Amino acid sequence: MKQSIEQIYRTNLILWSAFLLSQSVFFMVLYFAKPDLFKFDFTKPFIGENFVVVVAFGFIAIMNLFIGLFLRMQGVQQAIDEQKPLMLQSALILGLAFCESLSILGLVLAFGFNYQYFFLWFILAIIGMMLHYPKRQNYHDASFRKQ
Repeated sequence: MKQSIEQIYRTNLILWSAFLLSQSVFFMVLYFAKPDLFKFDFTKPFIGENFVVVVAFGFIAIMNLFIGLFLRMQGVQQAIDEQKPLMLQSALILGLAFCESLSILGLVLAFGFNYQYFFLWFILAIIGMMLHYPKRQNYHDASFRKQ
């Protein structure tokens, strides 16, 4: 049975919402596992005690954000060129997974290094996920060949 464009769009919207909701789950897990991290002391240096690790994780996070955006754009363009709307789902998941990796890096910083500014990685991941919001026009472009 072939799915309509509207069904594909709704499915991708649900996927996007689930990825976005997972950010709050990560945050809650961290809150219950390490509540001391939420007693912010902004007198501590931003980079903290682990300069190399924080800078490396920051670099990886920025790279993953841009790689996810680039791969999603490529996937969307390929779906439109090949007129395959279901490929949009793969592109969306790929882009969102790269954004999810930013939150995981923040979790590692929080759990492994007690880094109090871990939430910046979560904020960056959420911003990235907002940029991946499914656009209805892409689904129409991928389903109807332009003359």
